[in-house]
Amino acid sequence: MGIRGLTTFIQNRAHLYMEKYELHDSKVVIDGNSIACQLYKYHCSSNDCFGGDYDKFAKVITNFFKILSECNVTPYVIFDGGYESRKMKTVMSRMKNKIKSAELLNSATEGSISVFPLFLRETFLDITLKLNIKCVRCDFEGDTEIANIARALKCPVISYDSDFFIFDVLYIPFPTVEINLRKKRGSKNYSYIGCEVYKVEKFLNSFGGMSKSNLPILAVLLGNDYGYSYGDSVYLKYLEVNICNSDISIINVESIAQEVDSEDIEENSEEDNDEDLSKYDSSSEDDFIVEHETAVICNKLNWQNVSEIFLDNFRKCLYPPCFMDILLDNKYYCIPQVENSSLEYSHAVSSEILIAIHKILTNSNVKLTCIGRHGCACIKRYVLSSCDNDMPLFEEIQNMEVDSRKLLFLRIIEIDDGFRGNLDDYINILLRDSISVRHSLKLITGKLREIIGNENMRSKPSKRRKKKKKHKEVIEMQPEERPIEDEFSFDPNNKFSVLFDV
Repeated sequence: MGIRGLTTFIQNRAHLYMEKYELHDSKVVIDGNSIACQLYKYHCSSNDCFGGDYDKFAKVITNFFKILSECNVTPYVIFDGGYESRKMKTVMSRMKNKIKSAELLNSATEGSISVFPLFLRETFLDITLKLNIKCVRCDFEGDTEIANIARALKCPVISYDSDFFIFDVLYIPFPTVEINLRKKRGSKNYSYIGCEVYKVEKFLNSFGGMSKSNLPILAVLLGNDYGYSYGDSVYLKYLEVNICNSDISIINVESIAQEVDSEDIEENSEEDNDEDLSKYDSSSEDDFIVEHETAVICNKLNWQNVSEIFLDNFRKCLYPPCFMDILLDNKYYCIPQVENSSLEYSHAVSSEILIAIHKILTNSNVKLTCIGRHGCACIKRYVLSSCDNDMPLFEEIQNMEVDSRKLLFLRIIEIDDGFRGNLDDYINILLRDSISVRHSLKLITGKLREIIGNENMRSKPSKRRKKKKKHKEVIEMQPEERPIEDEFSFDPNNKFSVLFDV
């Protein structure tokens, strides 16, 4: 989504539409996809050209939620689901731009070019679940549901998406959020996060008190035809909350808003206009239609090809968003990453796993199409071969033992029977050797610290020498010692060690 130019318009007039806000002792709805990117981009200095540093990113995420907790703020994180066909033009355009950026990215350009790591959102989700923060994944685009949930909970939204300037919610743009703890002293002491909040009433009042009912029309005229509607969210039950029923260009923004306010919108307008505006009508949320290439799926979620078990687990964030694309559209979108563009796209190595997942989810012989990089700047559709193995049904897998699931996975990736019996032994040996290597590297870094420290002591000139031979001091002085981070310490809570009971 997004309304071109509106964010810059609001930023340039922040004194009119924004006000200082202290976030504390409240709930907040977080746009998971947006905030994951913003935290990485502005608060995590990582090596993008080498795939990013997930451990550093995990610390940034943990610190963000820790500060919210210390301010007694309860977060509810909402993630996007699968792609919708009406957004395909935007998806493909962004994919091309990411491919071009990945091609240009290197150690010299990473300050000006940013390519997010492949598992950025997965890392954000893992930390969110680890911290027992309530989260939910929407079936498709999540902005409308985020706004509906925020209205139901009567709390603000943290995101960085211009659509929330049009939604009737308290909106906190992420760049205004100070990722540090502040203390308030007085009759009541409390901790808070400094930020700025946007209130749509201020925006409407600046145009003569324009009605909120005209906001969807304004969104369409400003260039966003990706509609939204007010209504109760079907995702509230997954957040386990109890609520009460509660009632472009920069040049054109002002002129369009004034035009919308000054004209009366007739109910019996032309048919094409009725069709465009009906999806924004607050009375039509139950008729909100999502068109995929081969199916029309209602928002009421009575889908013939989607089981209730899948839908429930998907909304609980147990499955990645690509599962919805595979199930409904027989497509998998390969996220661009930094790689050798003269070779085959890197996702091809997982094709056997993808076609097996596709067959399990769909139980059909329809071939899966992968949309991925071709060369250094193009996108290509790769039609994969059908899965030759007999795969159990999705419902059958739910009742399978863990060992049986392991054997199924090994069969998919064509691991021979002789290796399967000793799999646990091999894994334990691999982890043990990995821990040994980490321990050795830790000892080496410790010795390096000692050596660097001793060399600095021996090379440090005396005060008398400084006074007499200042011209030689520059030559003989050792470089400033830089502390070596201990990146090799073993974490007993590491999810891989816990998984294998090491």
